[in-house]
Amino acid sequence: MKLKSKFSFTLSHSHYPTGRVFEPYIVNVLPHLLLCFGDNSTYKKTLGERKLALSSYSGRWRTVRQKQLSACLPSIVPKLITVLSDSHIKVQQAGADALRNIGSVIRNPEIQEIVPILLEALQDPSKKTATCLQTLLDTQFVHFIDAPSLALIMPVVQRAYLDRSTETRKMAAQIIGNMYSLTDQKDLTPYLPTIIPGLKSSLLDPVPEVRSVSARALGAMVKGMGESSFEDLLPWLKQTLTSESSSVDRSGAAQGLSEVVGGLGVEKLHKIMPEIISTAERTDIAPHVKDGYIMMFIYLPVVFTQDFTVYIGQSITHSETSNKP
Repeated sequence: MKLKSKFSFTLSHSHYPTGRVFEPYIVNVLPHLLLCFGDNSTYKKTLGERKLALSSYSGRWRTVRQKQLSACLPSIVPKLITVLSDSHIKVQQAGADALRNIGSVIRNPEIQEIVPILLEALQDPSKKTATCLQTLLDTQFVHFIDAPSLALIMPVVQRAYLDRSTETRKMAAQIIGNMYSLTDQKDLTPYLPTIIPGLKSSLLDPVPEVRSVSARALGAMVKGMGESSFEDLLPWLKQTLTSESSSVDRSGAAQGLSEVVGGLGVEKLHKIMPEIISTAERTDIAPHVKDGYIMMFIYLPVVFTQDFTVYIGQSITHSETSNKP
């Protein structure tokens, strides 16, 4: 850990010189930092004022440190999770204690109530992931989900995409789709690199319901964060739309692309429809390419409803053409 100034620090490998040498000490240092970020006035006084000599900056200190903590948690928590399977029991216990301390600074009251369930899923993912996801889906959120909450939730969701269970993967996609209306977008950004691959995989799932939920989740993400946060997503969807290997892949890509366009708005619809119509009308292209574009006429009307009415004529024509032997 490198102290950059009196009020900021980072745990990034690219910033502190000791690199991985420091990692074994994270589980010991983190609980103390978290207690400083919390509301424990006695601990804050002894550690925050006496050891760190920040008594005159108490309010600003906590605010700035909380922001720094939020930025670091996406990197810290995965390392703590790996510690949970360490061969040394004391190291395991230290990792579990550190995760519990993260839970102690969660401000969202709904998440506070289910912290034990989240911790169980992190410690025993093969048995507890599905139960945790169902609990999250059953929870009625009335408060914003803060960064410490996300730090415990997102690893559970990421793990769910590796599960063989269709229902588990579907629940993971549902949670991601809901998350973007419940939290600050900047807190979600660090998780995109690990979430998007799972959603892409689920979008090509053999089960139609999993594809549908995953497509809606992608649409919600793009709507919440903007197209610039997903530069590689649209090219990947268009490439998969014309996949030669599987009609399931083409269907998933068509549904995903439709939901993403829906997230970007009706102007985006009018911008891409000329390309979709012209490609669907071509007779000099491979059947699988034509098939992918025709599938867009199936899913776009569901997403845009009334806004798609101007294209209904072409939609019916191409749907009839695609059904001819």
